[in-house]
Amino acid sequence: MKAGMRHQVKGNSKRARVFRFVVCLILFSACLSAEAQLKGKPKIGVLTPAERQREAAAFREGLRSLGYVEGSNILLDVRSAEGKLERMPELAAALIQSDVDIFFR
Repeated sequence: MKAGMRHQVKGNSKRARVFRFVVCLILFSACLSAEAQLKGKPKIGVLTPAERQREAAAFREGLRSLGYVEGSNILLDVRSAEGKLERMPELAAALIQSDVDIFFR
């Protein structure tokens, strides 16, 4: 193994999850264009396979650090399958029908 390859990010490691989360936040902030702001508060649809309080709090904190406050200048529609993965397609369809501006899973 080469010396520079020791610190590769593994697919399921905590570092990889944090990296994906940060990338999603950056993409999200880029997606909130002037057009979305003109039509009102942007609405984010969040779909999770199980209730994840810590991750949800980190997501909201990440939004706050970018200047977005839930209910003030952004809306969140969070849906959880509560561990029942067979509900994921139904919940995804419901989020899409609720007219979200961006979908986050």
